[in-house]
Amino acid sequence: RGRGLGGRGSRGSRGRAEPVCDDDVASCVLSFSFECDGGKWGVRLGGTQYAVVVTTFEGGLAHGVLRSSDVLLSLGGARLPLGHEAATAALRKARGRVELLLHRGGRQSVFE
Repeated sequence: RGRGLGGRGSRGSRGRAEPVCDDDVASCVLSFSFECDGGKWGVRLGGTQYAVVVTTFEGGLAHGVLRSSDVLLSLGGARLPLGHEAATAALRKARGRVELLLHRGGRQSVFE
């Protein structure tokens, strides 16, 4: 079962995707830029190996940017720790402008 990311503070800015992953592409790796200042990410993560997005919540940094089944790979250039609990802790600690690298689409079983 995944855990939601809460937190206090201002929301910061939404993520920005570069490059765009078209819906007709089987899979791709995306880089999102977030301005983090202790605000809510608004994402529930699951997974024991890699952190997988279960859902996002309106008002959070991740809402409208991350999608269900996105696999989080690195934050700020550092590989995210395995498992959703450790990844959740890393996201909560993020401050300033950070890049979030993720895998979207394709065979999710590769990351499970």
